[in-house]
Amino acid sequence: MRKFAALIFCIAIVCSSLTGCLVRPNNDDTDKIEESEQKLFDESEKLDSTETDNGLNGTDIDTTNNENNEISPDTTFNEETTAPPEHDHDYTVEKVAPTCTGKGYTKYTCSCGKTFSEAFIDAKGHSYTSVVTNPTENAGGYTTHTCSECGYSYKDSYTDKLSSDGDASTTNKSFFDNSVFVGDSVSEMLEIYEGNTNVFGKATFLCETGLALYNYAADNSYGKVTYNNQKMKIEDAVAACGAKNVFILLGTNDLVWVNIDKIIANYQTLINNIKAKVPGVQIYIQSGTPIYPKDHGNNLTNANMEAYNAKLQNLASANGCKYIDIATPFKDENGALDAAYCSDNYVHLNYAACKIWVEAIKNFVGIQ
Repeated sequence: MRKFAALIFCIAIVCSSLTGCLVRPNNDDTDKIEESEQKLFDESEKLDSTETDNGLNGTDIDTTNNENNEISPDTTFNEETTAPPEHDHDYTVEKVAPTCTGKGYTKYTCSCGKTFSEAFIDAKGHSYTSVVTNPTENAGGYTTHTCSECGYSYKDSYTDKLSSDGDASTTNKSFFDNSVFVGDSVSEMLEIYEGNTNVFGKATFLCETGLALYNYAADNSYGKVTYNNQKMKIEDAVAACGAKNVFILLGTNDLVWVNIDKIIANYQTLINNIKAKVPGVQIYIQSGTPIYPKDHGNNLTNANMEAYNAKLQNLASANGCKYIDIATPFKDENGALDAAYCSDNYVHLNYAACKIWVEAIKNFVGIQ
């Protein structure tokens, strides 16, 4: 705009000069020309001032092919650029719970996109329940461990399928036709094994989950067994089935809460009552089995089980009973229950252990 005004100003001077050559103006005309020139100069100065105020600052504006003399979008201005100002973060809080394998934490997220996490919590670890699948003549057995929290599962403790001509350990099994096995949930696994293999012939099983000597001594329902669909005292059930041999495995549930001397005293009462009810009966006291190596939050430790078994041997000797060590084959190098024979990371045995258990009993009584 400034160049355009200056151009008009120059043309006006030239025209004035040419006019002067043709006609000499009078004084009034001279004054008017000078006044007109001054106005043009003032207008030029005014335009310069306006352009500067508008921030054009002498920038050349390309108005080619622009009928409205609009400013090109490519025109640059002398303006400073600054980063957006900092702000106080307004976080939303999300608490993420730990899983079996992943940590928990607290996550903070701002609307601006900034995020961070803190207050981490360790993963919970799997909580397994175990189910034993027994072998058949068509397929081997195994134990399935399934996490009750996330559903993850795995299998172990595989066993061979049963032979079609029967297990080799079933010979001379008539000895067990007049035998009875008394025990808690540990012995229930042996009962399942016998049901699939018939290794003990017509033997009777009086096994109850949670069966304990302290409940037996208290004469409550948790100290009784079921025979012919009736709850009764252990000695009454032994007499009712006509057994001549009694194999007992008890004390694991007692060891959780009761001191060892009290367990032995209650065991003595059971022996006395069986002998009184069934004169001439032969009692076999089986050792307690080892414990899976971890802290179970009670007195159920391998050290306590070893001490208990030592007193069981003395009890058997003092009462004319026979003591069978079934624990040793299941121990690892540290004296705990070997994982290869455990079904639940606690005290219960698996199918592979039962096969060894049967052989230990049969070897002890002299049956092959």
